[in-house]
Amino acid sequence: MVKRSRKKEKNKLIGFAFIKIEPVSMIKPSYEYIMKNESIVEIHEVTGEYDLFCKIASTTTDEFRNALDYIRQAKGVKKLDVNISYHQIKPEE
Repeated sequence: MVKRSRKKEKNKLIGFAFIKIEPVSMIKPSYEYIMKNESIVEIHEVTGEYDLFCKIASTTTDEFRNALDYIRQAKGVKKLDVNISYHQIKPEE
């Protein structure tokens, strides 16, 4: 059996932002702005109540809060719901 070694990373605060954009014509300009923030590591355009889904990875709560404030500044953002991960079950390989 081969043992995998994982790089030890700094403790990261991981959270997910669900974003409602209005009008819908602002989705592309919104995500083009949002993607410039280094703490936002993934952005998905999704179906359902929300238009965008973002994964945020930060090393401090201040950095995490700054990423949320950055998202709120994007044109068209009407609603932002946030969930913080407290336990990752299956890590990305």
